[in-house]
Amino acid sequence: MQTLLRRAVRRVRTAAERLFRHSLLLPMMVSFVCFIGCVLLILSIWFTRDVAATLEDVLYENAGQSAGQTVSQMTDAFRSVTNIAAHLSYANELSPRAFSVSSYDAYQAIKEYDTPFNFTQLAVYYFDNPLTLSTKGTSYAPVLFSEVTQLDALLETLEHTTRVTLLSTSLYGAPAAQNRLMLLYPLSSRHSAIFFFDQPLLSSLSGASSGIKAMFDPQGRLLWASGELDGQTAARLFAMTAQESAARQRVSLSGTDFIFSCGLIPYGGATLVVLDPITTQFDRLNGLIGMMGAVCAVILLLGVLLLLFSIRRGYMPIAHLVRDIRSMLPQQQEDQPSDIATLKQVYTHYSALLQESQKNALLFSGDQLRAMFVLRAISGRYTDEQELHNLCRWLDIELPYPYFFACMLLFERVPDEQERRAVEEALNTLSLPGTVGLFNLLPDGHTAVGVVNIDANDPARLRSFGEALCTSLPASMPATVGLGQIAGDFSSLGKSYLEAHAALDYRLIKGKNTWIAYDEIRLPETATAYPHQLIESYINTLSAWDVQGIRAQLQQIADYISSSTLSLQQVKCICYDLTSAFLHRVSSLDHRVSYRPSASYDVFSIAEYDSVSDLVQKIAGFSENIQQYIERCDERRTDDLIAECQHYLLENVSNAQFSLTSCAERFDVAPQTLRRKFKEATGHTLSAYLTSLRIDRAKTLLVQTQLDVSEICAQCGYVDLSSFIRLFRSETGVSPGKYREIHREMEPSGAE
Repeated sequence: MQTLLRRAVRRVRTAAERLFRHSLLLPMMVSFVCFIGCVLLILSIWFTRDVAATLEDVLYENAGQSAGQTVSQMTDAFRSVTNIAAHLSYANELSPRAFSVSSYDAYQAIKEYDTPFNFTQLAVYYFDNPLTLSTKGTSYAPVLFSEVTQLDALLETLEHTTRVTLLSTSLYGAPAAQNRLMLLYPLSSRHSAIFFFDQPLLSSLSGASSGIKAMFDPQGRLLWASGELDGQTAARLFAMTAQESAARQRVSLSGTDFIFSCGLIPYGGATLVVLDPITTQFDRLNGLIGMMGAVCAVILLLGVLLLLFSIRRGYMPIAHLVRDIRSMLPQQQEDQPSDIATLKQVYTHYSALLQESQKNALLFSGDQLRAMFVLRAISGRYTDEQELHNLCRWLDIELPYPYFFACMLLFERVPDEQERRAVEEALNTLSLPGTVGLFNLLPDGHTAVGVVNIDANDPARLRSFGEALCTSLPASMPATVGLGQIAGDFSSLGKSYLEAHAALDYRLIKGKNTWIAYDEIRLPETATAYPHQLIESYINTLSAWDVQGIRAQLQQIADYISSSTLSLQQVKCICYDLTSAFLHRVSSLDHRVSYRPSASYDVFSIAEYDSVSDLVQKIAGFSENIQQYIERCDERRTDDLIAECQHYLLENVSNAQFSLTSCAERFDVAPQTLRRKFKEATGHTLSAYLTSLRIDRAKTLLVQTQLDVSEICAQCGYVDLSSFIRLFRSETGVSPGKYREIHREMEPSGAE
């Protein structure tokens, strides 16, 4: 019995190991469990955090209500004593001689207006009398303010205060234990009422909570505090009263956290700060959230480790990967390498490609790519707006404004390495409102080109840019700046560059080391009008892709230039319009033939021409260049048609209803044309090529499967079995059954 049980356990274990080794079931299950566990923990953390946030809101709301209640109590107390002061202000009317005859009469007048407010200590201070009067009797000022060490300063403050003010004896040297809060109420120009609030009275007014209360005057001086506060802490608390977010902040004092809240007392303009201690339950809840987050991280890490272990045990994905790799690699010898060896081989090839890619990436830094962007922009290479947008985003270039112009800088001498860095730094750091500039210092060192993006088509803005550019350059490397006209199209930068190049030709007239704008240069009065209509006709002919029409249009433009009095600069702009229009047309076509014009058709080479006749010859050469490109496009389209046709035939090997007519209709080509082009490209007719595909498919099925010949006949697109056998024997020399027998003996491992 035990033997049978052990044998059953061994078989279950073996089956499980095979399942886990050759299946992705275990990784999927572990991933699912980890995902569910993490989701549940995250939901728990979110719920607990929501509870904590609610509790926090309640704490801050209670703190604000507590501060508001304390402010209300103190405000009511101050309002009561000011009402008493208001009655005293009419004492001269009720007892006309009370405050002018003698101190005793004044004392009697105060007693007449005494109130049952037992929490007040009322006194009247005379500016020209050494006695102070109170409901308890008369006394001198040093007796009334016995705890004050700076009595003269206090008396001077009392005499010069003309409105209701809150003072504290601690401001004039009184110890914290004997500090009294004073509400000063001027009665007339010669005497004031003073109401005293001692520590027990203030504590009863502010509530008996375990927090800390502090009162500040408008200047930020501490008037009263229910606990000890040093000067730095008091200044910090007063500074927080001016912050809008202070009501949601915590304050840590002596290792204890408090909730900060404050309120304004209207009498005297004082500010009351209340610090309520945070309950330990709130801290425990935050600790619980942190603990749950740690548990979530541990479970996630455990799940990842289990997933990695399961994937390592899952061999089947590796087997599929190795099989796909071997199908893509060149033919191997009879002894196939192991799976690990195959992966190592792929890794070796990939490492080599990666190193080569990294080397190529190191050839161009970000600054070099920006410089190449400037050169290509001036050459008119960016004709697709989406391509331009993606490239600017990749290079971190912002061109936010709608207008563009090109500029060119010409230095008197070639800068050394240090001067070159100084010039590049000056160009890169040039900043003007509403202007973005990108520059490239050319390798020859004598010149630099720039693309400028500007927010308005204003010649004054262009001139201010030229002045700023000349000023920003180092004093040791001044330059003459040529500015092209402002254009509203990015693709017109090439023409603007030609204009900037032409502007530099006037440096001997305008002066060196300054800026020269093209729009200030006047064309000769005898100059012929620019051939806009001829260029428009040429562009329309390009859209029709008519080789003969394009050649005729270019010849007509060349004849117009030869027979007219166009200036050299106008002819250069015509050449740029011709080449840029062709580039626009090429970029809009959906084919895989790229156009790479020779250097003689580049905008920089156009700028260097100094003869109209040479430019006319250039236009004739450009006509030949366009014709060659169109011919290459036709050849490429033919190659694409043949490749797609071969792929379509391969897909229809098993289709018995397939016909060459349907193939021609598939590619919208006449059957005769398709047969002719296919025969010219491959050397085989369409029917012969399809037959060879079907015979090859039959050979593969005969060797690698156990299917009957009739089933193989159907999968190869044949309906009649006898016709299939005759065709197979004529192509291979043997019957299908004999072919299977011969090749099974040669490759016994190939059968399934």
